[in-house]
Amino acid sequence: MKKKLRVEKKYSQVALLLTIIQAAVLSTQLQPASAAGHSEEFGLGIMLGEPTGLSGKMILDTKSAIDFGLAFSTNGYFLFLSDYLFQFPHAFHSSSPFISRLTPYLGMGGILATTSQLGQNRSFFGTSSSSIALGVRIPLGIEWNPSSLAIGVFAEIAPGIYLLPSTQGLFQWDIGIRFYF
Repeated sequence: MKKKLRVEKKYSQVALLLTIIQAAVLSTQLQPASAAGHSEEFGLGIMLGEPTGLSGKMILDTKSAIDFGLAFSTNGYFLFLSDYLFQFPHAFHSSSPFISRLTPYLGMGGILATTSQLGQNRSFFGTSSSSIALGVRIPLGIEWNPSSLAIGVFAEIAPGIYLLPSTQGLFQWDIGIRFYF
């Protein structure tokens, strides 16, 4: 019975998250991007994978950005992550319109994980009574920005390590979309 309630609670949290994202998307209008890519500096969208949740990105200049995420892990944790990204625009010299719009990136960032499920033998926290963990991650990804819409479609992997309260490796992966405005 408890397991069924937990599953229903997770589905209701995902439904709420999707409703918030839908409202945010509908409240903004997609605007055509500039010829060099999207001219907008802030993107907000979703990421699906490990973890799944909201994704944001602030473009600092053509070669750097800061991204962040508020997400749920399949391991039962709520996560906040943020990275400084080094972008490599026009890394693929191609006559193909699709390939020329791909921007690879590499970054360095931090992750904060929290849980309210103490005492349930959560392997992430081991025997610690801490409900918060801190770590670092190194995202490696690629984003596609079509010239006709102010969106970015991305795929990313992010190996890393939790440092506190105990040391443990991590591997995250996501695909997602952001709407820039």
